[in-house]
Amino acid sequence: MKPSPRLALSLSVVSLALVTFAMPAPTVIALLSPPDGSVVNAASRPTFAFEATPGGRFRVEFSSTGSPFVPVLNSGRKTTPGDQHKPSMQEWREIVALGAATNTVYWRVIALHMTADEINAAPIASFTIAR
Repeated sequence: MKPSPRLALSLSVVSLALVTFAMPAPTVIALLSPPDGSVVNAASRPTFAFEATPGGRFRVEFSSTGSPFVPVLNSGRKTTPGDQHKPSMQEWREIVALGAATNTVYWRVIALHMTADEINAAPIASFTIAR
């Protein structure tokens, strides 16, 4: 007996949904800019660039400590698509202030839907602020 066209369509939609949910979560592969350990002038406003698997949405996070990394500032409630984030002037002032004690700021990028273990393993980089 041949399934009806409506049943065949329903089975196709279910199969497509299963394939979609089987896709792995996007991950961050590397932090590119500013490079780890670089010096960034406080008067400049760098673009934070990273390499990630395509198709994800990401949030850039900033901390005054590297271990443990405790995010204090981030790129906002909405995650940013793509592979870079240019903070607004206000965000940049807050990032610079975050490094007031040591002149060092740590940053990482996390993908939406990362597990806690993946977030703990996310690459972390630092930069020194030249005032």
